[in-house]
Amino acid sequence: MPIVKILMSDIIKFFLATIILLLGFLWKGEKVGEIQEILFFQDYLSQESIEEQIEEQKIHPSAPDIQDTCSSQDQLCKKIKTLETQEMIPYKNQVHIATYFINDNQIIEKKIVNTIKEIEIKNNEEGKRGSATRDTIELNVGLTNGLKEFQNLSTHELGHIFDLGVIQGKQSTKSKVFTEGKRVVFATDDPSFFFYKLSRTSESIRKKDVSKKDFCSGYGMTDPFEDFSECFNLYINNQNFFKFIAKKNKILAKKYNFIATLLQGQYKEKNTEAILLLKGNTARRPRDTTKL
Repeated sequence: MPIVKILMSDIIKFFLATIILLLGFLWKGEKVGEIQEILFFQDYLSQESIEEQIEEQKIHPSAPDIQDTCSSQDQLCKKIKTLETQEMIPYKNQVHIATYFINDNQIIEKKIVNTIKEIEIKNNEEGKRGSATRDTIELNVGLTNGLKEFQNLSTHELGHIFDLGVIQGKQSTKSKVFTEGKRVVFATDDPSFFFYKLSRTSESIRKKDVSKKDFCSGYGMTDPFEDFSECFNLYINNQNFFKFIAKKNKILAKKYNFIATLLQGQYKEKNTEAILLLKGNTARRPRDTTKL
């Protein structure tokens, strides 16, 4: 009889241990569920290094000619508000080019052109160079140094719309860790959180073990939204620079692959010359990617 009791006791213990183990797996599955949302992101960084051994220069789709963009039938052009002067046409066209490049290459079904409500292009010598919400942008030509800087700036601001207005979760529950200026608006399964969490524990707190070298720029350290937009611009307009620093840094490699997958591996410009700014120090970062 004692032997039977011992056997029964062992069986019960085994049964309980099995249940606990299964519950542990289920709990882990829920925790990992957030991360599994981004497992489809490809390792473009490794793929590119392999491809380049075979073919030194990859040919990427170029933007349309700057004089051949807007038309009266274009839904995006109707949303771009600016002075109708000859001087402003190149800037208006640049926004048009950048937006459609993102729109045509993005992997997410919700299109950025449909998300945008208004883009206002000013020409003042005061105020901000640029600002954005989840569906509007203000750009100031008067405070930018030429079309190249404006191109970087407009792409950076479009990055905010892509991050806040295009990339969205589906859960009804909202995150209190990552908020929009303390407004609880982001779904708990928002895919952007994967990017944010690479460097931050919350909207206002950076991880203790991260440093400037883990960001695309000094300005990107400000908050998770600037972090995203700085890397977004760096990938689209300065891809070779981003690739160069990402190969030397595990966190930046993940940020690179995140952005690259969102755009299906497509970028506008390599800007290899920007690598010279590092002066041989791969830990150096630009203060602001829009100034590259």
